[in-house]
Amino acid sequence: MTRIDRRRSIRMIERRVEEHAAFDGGVTGNNTEESGEYLEHIEDSASTSTSSVAPPSAGTSFDGRNTEHELMTTFEGSNGSLGAMFDVVTKPKDSSGSPIILDGLDIHVSEKNPDCDVVVYVRSGTHVGFETKQSAWELLVSGKVDCRGYMRRTKIPADLFQRQIQLNPGDVMGFYVHLPQQVAENTLRYTNGNELGGTFSEDAHLSIMEGSGLGSFFDKVYQPRIWNGIVHYTLQQARNECTELSLDARSSGDVAAYGNMFDLRTASQSITMTGLDLHVDARYALTFVDYEVFTKRDTFRLHGQADMGAWFPSAVGTALVSSEGYLSVPTASFIPVSIPPGTIQGFYVTLSSPNMISRSTTKLANQIYDLNDDLELRVGVSVDSYPASSDSYFGPMEWSGAIQYVRGNSVGLFLSGGLCNEVTTTPPSKKPTTSRPTKYPTSIPTPQPSPQPTTSSPTPTPLVDTTVSYLVYVQHSKAWPKGVVADSVALAVEETITKVMAMDRVVTKFSEDFALKLKDVTASIGLESEVGCK
Repeated sequence: MTRIDRRRSIRMIERRVEEHAAFDGGVTGNNTEESGEYLEHIEDSASTSTSSVAPPSAGTSFDGRNTEHELMTTFEGSNGSLGAMFDVVTKPKDSSGSPIILDGLDIHVSEKNPDCDVVVYVRSGTHVGFETKQSAWELLVSGKVDCRGYMRRTKIPADLFQRQIQLNPGDVMGFYVHLPQQVAENTLRYTNGNELGGTFSEDAHLSIMEGSGLGSFFDKVYQPRIWNGIVHYTLQQARNECTELSLDARSSGDVAAYGNMFDLRTASQSITMTGLDLHVDARYALTFVDYEVFTKRDTFRLHGQADMGAWFPSAVGTALVSSEGYLSVPTASFIPVSIPPGTIQGFYVTLSSPNMISRSTTKLANQIYDLNDDLELRVGVSVDSYPASSDSYFGPMEWSGAIQYVRGNSVGLFLSGGLCNEVTTTPPSKKPTTSRPTKYPTSIPTPQPSPQPTTSSPTPTPLVDTTVSYLVYVQHSKAWPKGVVADSVALAVEETITKVMAMDRVVTKFSEDFALKLKDVTASIGLESEVGCK
């Protein structure tokens, strides 16, 4: 094993860690209106590999419970008091046709207290106009929860509910979360809003509206305010996670180019993309065409157009174009792409010839042009070179094709023996180059044993320590001690890397091949700078 091989494998692990570092809840400032915010420059150093902080995934609560759907507002938390009111509105034409069952709430609390008092009231209809009328509300929760502190989900589970909350399409329900007998008057965090009753967060089934802050029990109303938290819910008729679904965005198309870059955004549930169909010039029907598929977390416009190194390969190969002019990337050649809830994922699809079909549009860049309950497909650009270069983009364009996916995260499915009992193959490792794509084998040849036994002892593999450093910016309340900030960053990075090294099959493969182990993660405070706030 050469030093170059080790460095390449380390970089592969770093890239995979970054792909899995889903932003959830956010590491953002949390402070009262009177306090300032600090943006600190953290130097995060880890032996072998490290990455940025990754809180628990949005589909899983801090206690590990899974729910079919969740909808988050924000955990920005720059204001707060004793309570908050907000409205939840179900979509009038929910395509599922199913009632929505509330599974619980996550709230944002500034103090840590394992024995926190909380009450929740609900009412049918908006809370606006009833902020100080207790008689118009019904008590839903009165109990104790484990308050987790800044930027942590404090859960109010459904087993504390005095009755089941069911919402039908078109319903409006007001919520009032109140923390009685707290030491600090600003314990429950919320954010200043822009429009009372305006939509702040939404998915295919629900909308959470801007609401009110309350400085006392049904009194001292501040508007508009954005409740910080998450609504967990399921559709009454849950669907099988391993049922393959599709977002079909095939169109007639009027533009041919080498490739296309576009973004997908998930709704309230994680999905795992399992394949896609590409629209190819019909003149190439029933012929074999070379294709490449790359992906990256966040929009393709963020570094994706300037740096081909920002992309991670998902499929490379050659496939037959159908008589209708579509190339279906073989499932066995496609590395499934897991996308957390509410996340934008960029894609770069290309052929080695200028025969990929897209459709010109008058829509604006990044505007949604096709969607279903789980995914939004957004306007992108065509790529007029192979591989893409900084001056080869034109648009706006609507990519023409189809996305195949299942609901849920593929990592756990990999551990249980494949994606929905399908067999996956070894992933490609190449980046876009100027040469034609290369076919990848579906298995790795096994060397034949030596015909004669050897008497010499095996040479032990030398151990080499490699240190990788990252710069991490953490925005937080200045009330946080520096030691707590550094320790929190180090712990979160270590947990993330350990989890990815154990669960991601690409990383696991490199770890086994090169005997890579995470030795230590440390974090130290670098340059400190204050960001003013009102």
